Amino acid sequence: MTRLGGWRAVILCEDENHYRFAKAFLSEKGLEPHQIVKRMAPPSQGSAEQWVRDNYPLALSSIRGRSRRIALIVVLDADKGSVEQHYRELAVCLKKNGKVPLKNDEAVAIIAPKWCLENWYHFFLTGESNEEQAILGGKKFKDKYSKELPVHARDMARSFIESFRFPENEPAMPSLRAARSEWLRLRELMNA
Repeated sequence: MTRLGGWRAVILCEDENHYRFAKAFLSEKGLEPHQIVKRMAPPSQGSAEQWVRDNYPLALSSIRGRSRRIALIVVLDADKGSVEQHYRELAVCLKKNGKVPLKNDEAVAIIAPKWCLENWYHFFLTGESNEEQAILGGKKFKDKYSKELPVHARDMARSFIESFRFPENEPAMPSLRAARSEWLRLRELMNA
């Protein structure tokens, strides 16, 4: 396993399941818990997705102003619209706040599971993709797996990492493919 010595990470996310998945991934790649900072939307205080968007410019500014060895992991559900649309919305947030657009050489990964992270968990368990189905399908998996996911976040992260070893076996889910590209780009930057 490649150790990411000297790196730290900030996880900006909607909820505890997002945080646990991102933390498990970073831990599998060698970061220790004390090297990971949680910036999570406060529960039951409006749209968590909006909270992440609102806090993204500040979080990005905080890592830009420091050492180049801090990564920012942004995790928000792509409930409405495509993953690419969420990337564009985050870019608009930067522009509205007078921030420089995100550059490819910045250690930032934007992870946007379609509907909910539990869809990915269902995919890793069964191989079935639910991504293009109506929100009801996403809610079904959220209800079914939300209690399991905290316990299995590390296993899910390992399955995700294992998929990196076989580039010819692209995940079937578009949001998972996009996340894989983000993680691979981030990993390359962190290993440089």
